Parts: sequence; C-alpha cells; structure tokens
Amino acid sequence: MKSGKIATAAIIAASLLAGCAPQTQIESSASRQSGSSEKESGYEVNSSLTSDEITLMVWESVNGPDEWIKKAGEEFNKLYPNIHIQFHNVEIDDCLTYLTGDMGDNPVPDLFGAPSDALGKLVENNLVLPIENSSFVTMNTLYTAATAMNYNDIMYGYPTSCETYALFYNKKLISEDKLPKTWEALVEWGKAFNEVYTDCTAFVYRFNTMYYSSMLMTRDNNFIMQKENLGLTGESAKYGMELLVRLKEIMPENMDEFEDSQYDAVFLGGNIAMTVNGPWFVPSVQAAELDYGVAPLPGFEDGSNTYSFSGVRGMFIHAATKHPKEAEEFAKFLVSEDMQKLRMEITGAMPCVNIEVDADMEGFVEQLQYSYMMPSDSYMDKFWEMGTELCLNIYGGEDITEQLTLFNDAIMALKDPDYVPSTACEESGENSASVAEGAQQASAAGE
Repeated sequence: MKSGKIATAAIIAASLLAGCAPQTQIESSASRQSGSSEKESGYEVNSSLTSDEITLMVWESVNGPDEWIKKAGEEFNKLYPNIHIQFHNVEIDDCLTYLTGDMGDNPVPDLFGAPSDALGKLVENNLVLPIENSSFVTMNTLYTAATAMNYNDIMYGYPTSCETYALFYNKKLISEDKLPKTWEALVEWGKAFNEVYTDCTAFVYRFNTMYYSSMLMTRDNNFIMQKENLGLTGESAKYGMELLVRLKEIMPENMDEFEDSQYDAVFLGGNIAMTVNGPWFVPSVQAAELDYGVAPLPGFEDGSNTYSFSGVRGMFIHAATKHPKEAEEFAKFLVSEDMQKLRMEITGAMPCVNIEVDADMEGFVEQLQYSYMMPSDSYMDKFWEMGTELCLNIYGGEDITEQLTLFNDAIMALKDPDYVPSTACEESGENSASVAEGAQQASAAGE
C-alpha cells in the first residue's frame, strides 16, 4: 500500500511556520523553485564524460546502503560501460575520522557518504569539492535536502536520503488507540504497564545521545543549536532533562551499560512496548516479524509538540579524486527517481525527492512536520561527544541545571574563543575555574 507523495504528505501549514519552527523545516516540493519539468526530474545520459576505463571508489555504510550502491553502480555501468563503481565499507559516522586522520587500510575514495551535520568539518578541512550542477539539486530534491548540502552558500554534495525518528510500538503490547499522547502520560502508562507485565518493559530509546534526547527539550518550540540561541539552559531544556530522569523509571535497568546494538535488540526481542528509532530500523523490525506500527512522537502536556532532529545523508566528491566530473555524475545519478525508489526499498530510508512512499513511512512523514535540521557547524562532532557525557551524567543523578550550564559553556567556547562562562557558574567559586578550563580545552580541541 502506498501513501501520498512524501513532500505533499509532509506539507506544513503556514500557521505552523509563522514564528514557530526554524527555516530548516521539512517542506513540500512547492517550496522548490518553479519551472521544474518531467525532463528535469529524470536522468539524462551525459555524453561528455571520459571514454577511458576508470573505477570510482565509493565509501558507504553496510546493512542496506552497500547493496544500494552496488546495484546503482551496476545500472550506472549499463549507461557508461567504461565507468565501474567499487563499493568500500566505511560507516558514515567514521568517514570524517578517517579523512582527517590516519586512513588505515582504506583506499582513497572518489565519493563518500556522510551526514549533513559533518559538512562544516569537511569543508573546513578541504576534503570536499563544490558541485558543478547545483541547480539540478535545487530543482529536483526537497527543499531541506538541498539546503542541507549548502555551507556558506556553496553546495557541496548530492542528498541521498532524508531522515528523522518517530515512535515504534509493538501492537501485541499496545494498540494504536492506546498510545500515550504526551511524554507525561507515557511515564504514567509505563509505570502501570511494568507493574502488570513484569516480564515486559514499557519503553526504551538511546537516551545517551543528544540526537534523540534533544527531543525532550523542545517544549514551547525550544530548538537546540539554532543560531545564537543554543536552547540548552532555559526552562524547556531543564524540563526535558527532568523527563529523561522520569523515563528512567519505565525503561530497562542499567541502560547506561548498554552497548549500542542492545537498544535495538531489546525491542526486536518482542518484550518492549515502545521505542524511538528511524526508518532505517524498519527492515530489522520486519525481519523480526513483529506486528508493529509507527506514530509521531508524543507531545507535552502543556500542548506543545515534540520536535525531532532531521538529517540528510549526502554523497560528496572527495577533493583528491582524479575523476571529479565522473564522480559527480554518479552522485547525480543516485538522486534520480529510480535510484531513490531503489534506496527506499532496500534501506527503508526516506527519499530526498518527491516520490510516493509506503504506508510504513506515514508515521515518519507526520513527524517530519515537527522536525528541524541538525546544524552543520564545524564543532558538531564535539557537540555529540559532550552531549553523550551530559545525558549519561543526568541519567546517573547529576544536577540538571549544573550539567546543562557546563554543556552550554563548553559549546559556547567552541563558537567563540572569547566567551566568558555564565555568571551562574562563576558564582560557584572553585567550580567556575573548572568550567573556564573545560571551555578553553573544548575550544582548543575544536581548532
């Protein structure tokens, strides 16, 4: 069963956009420049490419993207018999580490997949080339997908998928009509559920990353890491971390000791009622033969919506490639409608072009209405790293206000080396020196 086109289904009412969500909100294809035609939306063979026999090395992740790159490469080779595509596994979360440091045994790529929030660091380190055909991306991909490929008003890559997360639920443990509408209701429902079903658990999610836990901080449209307002020390941020502590009561014990794979595994085992995850998790849930559903995230009891981070995966041309024109042509080919359909079928990822999506995607499409782009600032790697420490500390019982202030000061030091820690921390005497020292270390680490 098919749902409506992703862009149409994810349309946001003008009233929502007025003063609420950042400009990076997922929008409809109507937000693209006018003048797009069927000819522009398809793929046309480029007769100006080299006639020499060449091989393009492509870095991408396994568990879906690898199969997609290989099949796309086969189709590309039918159009260009002299150009061969070779896949090499480097996970997108690791590509920046390898490209900026020791390459290890990895071959130098011509193209590589990376998340949009890494773009600032890639540009800062001169690792990517600007693309030549930016108008194609602007005319043929969703507004947010195209925007995510821009850094300092220059386009550097081709988007390959859009993503955000939503609420998965096990229909054998909770029906759709019983889903809690708010986080506060989820806590109360979870307590009652865990008391009755002692061999099951109400809820689990990767609490130890700000990619997910930031959602709890978005009450009253409090968007994290947007421009000058980091959104990390206000009442909404504090309330979100208080919710994290409350959610601990209804989640598995000792989650701070979980390996990353365990968060997925416990839900796939069939004894967890709800979890938060992305469309990439759909193939695993289907393989586990769970009777599941996907719904938008719960809101807050004051009527506020929960906003999720949204991200875009891109295909970037490595600055050291000897075949920049051919590399860009393959990246462009990956954005064609057929290749986007193929990626969605293989990986379960949301497409970055306006095509029909499966009914399984509807919960994600709904949540996209309440999502905002992850920033691509060059210090985002430190944000994620220090965010994990923040979440673990608060989960472990540390003072919420103090931890948020420390986190905010460290990030502000990365943004501005002349930043002076907040007055609230300076009043704490010895702790003030510690905060200042930590901020200086964070700033030095980001250089």
